[in-house]
Amino acid sequence: LVKFESGEKRSAILNGFTLTGANVAIYCANNSNPTLKNLNISNNAANWIGAGILCEGSSPIIINCTLVKNLLLEPTVHGGAILARNNSHPIILNSVVWSNRDPQISLWHWDGEQPSSITIAYSDIEEGEQGIEIYDGTVNWLQGNISGDPLFLNMQNQDYTLQAESPCIDKGIALFILKNDTLVNIDSMQYNGLA
Repeated sequence: LVKFESGEKRSAILNGFTLTGANVAIYCANNSNPTLKNLNISNNAANWIGAGILCEGSSPIIINCTLVKNLLLEPTVHGGAILARNNSHPIILNSVVWSNRDPQISLWHWDGEQPSSITIAYSDIEEGEQGIEIYDGTVNWLQGNISGDPLFLNMQNQDYTLQAESPCIDKGIALFILKNDTLVNIDSMQYNGLA
């Protein structure tokens, strides 16, 4: 479990790790807004909310991450990959969210909490917008998203490398600006193909 719960800003970066086998892989709370980059978040199992990333009053930026096979164990469950509640506003870019316990993503709140939102662009989300549970909140479904099988090399053996035929290849973006805020700016020397 990785926790961000001290009001971390975007300059707090978690980059290049595999997070697996936890109850909740990443927990963001208390207005913590870290940058989560190049992460493999897979095969985590929570009881009933947010096995991959659980956001409570926090808004992480999720870039180039793979969230796969994160499970929820109870009959009534919310957000196998990502759950956002109580004024959380995560952003997902250049990522894959696939084969998590339905629903993949949840915008949830309990009585008295503020609604949340999620912004998604240039990502592969299983079932597309229909894979997102909206109890109360807003989905900003922006350009470049797809919902096709990412064609992992060997999902059964937890090898989430993309096959050459994957529809995700060259579907990312190297420069992404949202409301005059540059969220992705990758030098062309850092990737192969288009992006």
